[in-house]
Order: sequence, then structure tokens, then C-alpha cells
Amino acid sequence: MQETLCYQIEISATPQCIWRMLTEVDCYEKWAQVISPHSTFKGQWRVGGELVFSDAELGGSKVIIDEYIPNQSVEFHHVEMIMPLSMSNGDAIVNRTIVEQWIGSRERYQLVVLENSVLLTITVTTHNAFSALFDSGWQQALPLIKQLCESQE
Repeated sequence: MQETLCYQIEISATPQCIWRMLTEVDCYEKWAQVISPHSTFKGQWRVGGELVFSDAELGGSKVIIDEYIPNQSVEFHHVEMIMPLSMSNGDAIVNRTIVEQWIGSRERYQLVVLENSVLLTITVTTHNAFSALFDSGWQQALPLIKQLCESQE
């Protein structure tokens, strides 16, 4: 069953600073480590663009960008699950149900300028089997994004 999850944090930084933190690989790697220790991404942030978020040890996901408004919002959907390198030699069989539940998950990052800060909202629509994964990841990542952005302002 699909469910929608929402995570928010107010950050005292410019939308441009927060956007860089979310979309530039060197910035992304600083905060995404709490989700996946060696997380990185490759690809282009543009409508129709493909991104691959990955960690060689833990695997990752390929996404297609559906909406991209710089310094304001991005939305993408997951189209492929990437297996970790340790599984690429065929030793392990991936549960087909897990892959089917993952594909189609959506994420939206939105920035809303407030009087003295910016509200970062992450909205995720996914199968409920992945709720704990997203809850844990974003609850750890958002405070780190805030800290990194505010230390740059």
C-alpha cells in the first residue's frame, strides 16, 4: 500500500544555499552520509534527466526528474533499484516484490521562503514497506542539512 510521508525543517539560509546543498554532488555527499555512508549521485538535474543515487556497498536507485524549478522545487520518481557491488556477481537473488514496491516511489523537495528563513519540505510517496527507511533517513539528514547551510551563511 502506498503512503505519503512529509518531513520539514526551517533553515536560516538563502534558497540558493539550500538548493546547492541538495543538488551539488560535493554538498550532497556531506549530508547524505547519514542515510548511506558512501552515497553520491551522477546525472543531470533537469526535467527528463536521469540521476543515479548510489553507494557501492549498499546499492541505490535510478530516478527520472519530473519537475525542476531551481531554488524552489524538484520532483522525481524511482525507475530502477541498483544492487550493491557485492550482489552484482549473481550470488544473491533480489526479492522481486521488493523491487516492484520500490519502483514508482516519488520524492519532492520544495523550498518556501518565509519571513526570516526558508522551509524545506520533503514529500515522499512510497510503499509502506519503505516508510521506516525514509523516516530514519530524513529525520537524520534534515538537521545536518540545516547545520551545513546555516554554517555557510
